[in-house]
Amino acid sequence: MVRQAGELPNKKADKAGEPFDQATNDDVLLEKLGYTPEFKRSFGLLGMIGFSFSIVTSWTALSGVLLIGVTSGGPPVMIWSWVGICIVSLIVAYSMAEMCSAYPVAGGQYSWVAVLAPKKYARGMSYLCGWFMLIGIVCSLFCVPNLNANVYHSLLWVQQTTTSAPISCSAWPT
Repeated sequence: MVRQAGELPNKKADKAGEPFDQATNDDVLLEKLGYTPEFKRSFGLLGMIGFSFSIVTSWTALSGVLLIGVTSGGPPVMIWSWVGICIVSLIVAYSMAEMCSAYPVAGGQYSWVAVLAPKKYARGMSYLCGWFMLIGIVCSLFCVPNLNANVYHSLLWVQQTTTSAPISCSAWPT
């Protein structure tokens, strides 16, 4: 049985042999939110893990913050802070996953704010949330070059202290 977009499921047909699966539930929920389901949502576990690592760029971020961890307290600080940050990140991820399962829209946080905030403040808070998301994305774009500059500067410092060849590090000419 194939349904057209916008057509609600027939409970009798579902009970007659075709299971009422999760994708159908999501389509009905999207229709209740005022959206027409257009995209196929069929991500597997490996695809989601790969997508998560490509978004987070954890290895790039890790290379830049190792210097801070070593100078701030060494391996104990690095290990226990990693454990603590993982726990807090999982708490945030679980709460966002719960909202995503309840409201599966492409907009993410600003769409959730528009649905969950009081009607009087929903538009303004959703607009503000969207701007915070944009600022976070832009800042994360500038974070990687900053971390790389920190690593390169450290390499130059190591080379300068271990060799007698003069290396000059000066401010960028303006």
